[in-house]
Amino acid sequence: MGQVSAPIGHLVRVAIRSPRRLFRDTLAVCLSGQPEFTVVGHVADDPALLGLCDLCGPDLVVYDAVAGVGEALPLLHTLRTRYDRIRLVVIYERLSPPTCPAAGRSGWTR
Repeated sequence: MGQVSAPIGHLVRVAIRSPRRLFRDTLAVCLSGQPEFTVVGHVADDPALLGLCDLCGPDLVVYDAVAGVGEALPLLHTLRTRYDRIRLVVIYERLSPPTCPAAGRSGWTR
């Protein structure tokens, strides 16, 4: 993962979305322990993530696409268009060849 830097005196506000409770709780604790990050919330599903983004306006969303990137593309596209300044980090186990062009059209690169 590339380094995310914030202007001096500014914390990177992070939202985490993962259906895996232990993973999202652990990631939230790890990121909260870093001085440049503040975790604004961690949720299990897409509707909750959109609500969190509306409420807290994170700078960065860590999106755990366990089921695969293809199923996540509509929501990722919504995030990119609704919140133009949000950065996305997508964690996935597999990326099928047919998914690559669709991901590119959504504005997502790997």
